[in-house]
Amino acid sequence: MSIVLEAALSAFFDVLFDNLSSPDLLKIFKQENVDADLKKWRTILPNIRAVLDDAEDKQMTNKFVKTWLGELEDLAYDVDDILDEFATEALRRKVKAEEPSTSKVRKFFPACCLGLNPTSIMFDANMRSKIKEINTRLQEIVTLKEGLNLQLCWEKDYNNNIKAGHNFSSRKSYLRQRPR
Repeated sequence: MSIVLEAALSAFFDVLFDNLSSPDLLKIFKQENVDADLKKWRTILPNIRAVLDDAEDKQMTNKFVKTWLGELEDLAYDVDDILDEFATEALRRKVKAEEPSTSKVRKFFPACCLGLNPTSIMFDANMRSKIKEINTRLQEIVTLKEGLNLQLCWEKDYNNNIKAGHNFSSRKSYLRQRPR
């Protein structure tokens, strides 16, 4: 993996975190009853991001770390694809909800039944399958990560400061700071 790809993966994770916090995505994940999976992703992915800098440093000398980074990159793109599909579905539902209803029969059905159509049922089944696959792969990546002895970025910086005789309070934070 080149330096450009390394930086791209780190930046991609930052964008992925922002996408995981999107109100529209949170709403549709809740509607599809997969918000527990989203919460799991929002817990696990930052822990992976925290060791990414160390993994990028070690990949040159450790082929297992390099393989792990490749699998992580594939997973990150697949998670992003799923988030895009959910965002597209949320937009489709929003547009459909804003369309005026011309059917008098539709008024007699409760609102909960109106979302039951072949498109939404297929979306639900397809997405549940993809989310289950992502969860399995994510767990595999976490398990592999633990065996690679990767340091959290703040642990790595802390250890370097101790070796160099620096004060712990002068350490830099490598985690992305959110703009206020």
